[in-house]
Amino acid sequence: MNCLLCTSESLTKVNTYKHWCYVCNDCNNVFHKKKSKYLLEWILPRALLRRVLPQRAFVRIFRADSDFVADDFYAVYADRCRVIDERARTEYTQLLDTLSAAGVDVAGKVVLDVSGGPGHVGKRLGESCKRAVVTEFSASATKAMSDVLGIETVTFDYNNDQLEDVVDAKFDLILLRSSIIFCEQLEELIISLRKVLTPNGHILVETIVPTLGEVFWWQQMEFKFKFIYSQETLEKLFYKHGFSLSYGQRDFETYFAVMKRQRQGFGKKLYTFGFEYPLLLAYYLAAPKKRVAIDTRLRHSMLTQVWQHSDEPVKVQSKRYVNYEIGPRNGSIHFGMPYNNYLRRDRQPQQVS
Repeated sequence: MNCLLCTSESLTKVNTYKHWCYVCNDCNNVFHKKKSKYLLEWILPRALLRRVLPQRAFVRIFRADSDFVADDFYAVYADRCRVIDERARTEYTQLLDTLSAAGVDVAGKVVLDVSGGPGHVGKRLGESCKRAVVTEFSASATKAMSDVLGIETVTFDYNNDQLEDVVDAKFDLILLRSSIIFCEQLEELIISLRKVLTPNGHILVETIVPTLGEVFWWQQMEFKFKFIYSQETLEKLFYKHGFSLSYGQRDFETYFAVMKRQRQGFGKKLYTFGFEYPLLLAYYLAAPKKRVAIDTRLRHSMLTQVWQHSDEPVKVQSKRYVNYEIGPRNGSIHFGMPYNNYLRRDRQPQQVS
């Protein structure tokens, strides 16, 4: 097999619960191929557990039923748009502080939030900027967000739609928050983004980057993202298409800490620490860590970038990234915590190796 992105033959194959993971040792990107049958499907009684387990728990262990489609899985935002918790209430503030670090103000802007479910950020944007449009994969989710939150929504599939075909405007700011991992043709997306971006407009990208923690954290997902793009690939493609980097930030936290914060209630904690985490450790310990060209630690790594496009020739520049260790002092919505304004503090952030 060759790398699906750079065609290199130098790949390391890693076994995960539902997918074969391939790490490219040349471009440092990760892609996945789904297995035909999962380990526990040989052991556990599918018919019995189908009746007793919640649907979302069932499809973490078994292959989804033939009538269960991806739209159903992502339609969860149709319910989440109706309820906002403490973490979600701080998400908009964290976004504004990130944009502020890049010198971007949303006031008076036309903003596109790509894959922006459950829509709470889009709602706040609509109150602050000139116009805000939110896209989502699930048609039922976009309808619910429009009906419940009163926001402008569009159904958009990274892999089957072109942005210029589904939106009716050009945007001063485009947000790609925790979603490009579902895009199978990243360069085509960047070209499409340029077509709907105003001159000198900005694009914010927030995404995980390859680590074994990310590979095994998501190993039970039935509808798993195909790619985890490396920082090097993102920079190469954005520079290639005339963008310059306005701001860069990286955040880190351990897998165990993130999962502990995300799971609430006895049942979810029992699932996490009695089943999910032991399964992760079993596959992680068997992984060929010495042969993979990515971070082998069990940690969550989030990359944030703000890019600006100009019709003038762009000189590729070296931009110093800011690194944060997330934890009790630095709280981020990307790690299951309410944002605690750590980006505003007048201090030197902790540098992370």
